Amino acid sequence: MLSSLTDACCAGSGALAAGVAAAVDCLHRQRESAAGLAVGSVNGGSLERAAIFDASPGGAGELITVPATNGSFMTTAFGVNTAGLVCGSGIDPGNAARNAGLVHDLVAGTTIDIGGLPGRNGALPFAMSEAGHVAGSSMQNQGSGVPFIWTAETGMQPVPLPAGTSQGAARGVNSAGIQGIYRRIQSGR
Repeated sequence: MLSSLTDACCAGSGALAAGVAAAVDCLHRQRESAAGLAVGSVNGGSLERAAIFDASPGGAGELITVPATNGSFMTTAFGVNTAGLVCGSGIDPGNAARNAGLVHDLVAGTTIDIGGLPGRNGALPFAMSEAGHVAGSSMQNQGSGVPFIWTAETGMQPVPLPAGTSQGAARGVNSAGIQGIYRRIQSGR
């Protein structure tokens, strides 16, 4: 169900403004999966931790506590899909200046640090598609960033910026990947 919802809300009406508005709306709808899971964080400051909330009657919350192999841990979760993949950002204890972009697998119980684009050392993943695409912004330390799309198969790939711009972030993604969104906007469909 979420895949259909995500594809529908990310399709846009063909105009750039409508396409961008649809992608932003898509991000908001994508934060709760068809399985009744919502993600976010609890506490704040140095105690903030990523959490998964079971929105079904009688459901409960759970912290994401499994670190990546480099010790990075998730402080805020932004996206979840029905396969149990959660994307979010966190802290790398070996380099607290960088944004650690993380993907946690609820089924396998593992977390991976997705790294950064060439010349950059971190990422903020904002959205997760049903197909496992992660979209966000990659940056050096906590500076300005550029949009990316990541999959387990291809790793992190840059998303082209519009002419005359130098920074940005991808905040929504459909099952075809962010490129599917840009193609629809550019072609007017």
